[in-house]
Amino acid sequence: MGYTHYFTPKTVTDDKWKEFVDTCKKLHKNLPSKTDTAGGYFEDDDLVICGGQGRDEPKFDLDGIWFNGNESKNLDHETFSIERERHNWNFCKTARKPYDLLVVACLIAANEILGYDVSSDGEWEEWKPGIKLYMETIYSDGPDKDGMKCILPEFIFNDEDGTKYDNFENKYNIMDYIDSLFVVK
Repeated sequence: MGYTHYFTPKTVTDDKWKEFVDTCKKLHKNLPSKTDTAGGYFEDDDLVICGGQGRDEPKFDLDGIWFNGNESKNLDHETFSIERERHNWNFCKTARKPYDLLVVACLIAANEILGYDVSSDGEWEEWKPGIKLYMETIYSDGPDKDGMKCILPEFIFNDEDGTKYDNFENKYNIMDYIDSLFVVK
């Protein structure tokens, strides 16, 4: 299970960086106890966010963000790390473990707030829990429809009408799903 997310940092202002860190802290604070993120492979396992090595406390500060899953339960994989002064393309392989939920939500924040380019091996269905966490935590009333494509990484919209795979039985529309979370203006 090599499920991986990719991101390309940009140079940002101090104010934007602080907004990003504060948003990620808020997302961390609002995590559920369990998740069906990335296809639900670990939906019965507790969602515990640890430090970058899978133990101790995660770090959300003005130098960077570092976290992982819980090593003691074998729910860690690669460290999710976004550093203020690192401007190189990066990635995080989560192996679909529960901490993927926070990785996805923080990547949405990186895309929206910092303008990072974000992509993933994941598909729309696998990102839905992270999108839901982000939207419910950050947008209590929902953003306007025109702003949606600015909030979510562009690759999410590559299959906007759910027709990318001919054998996919449950067709969907991304905007209809988001509308179902909120009364989108």
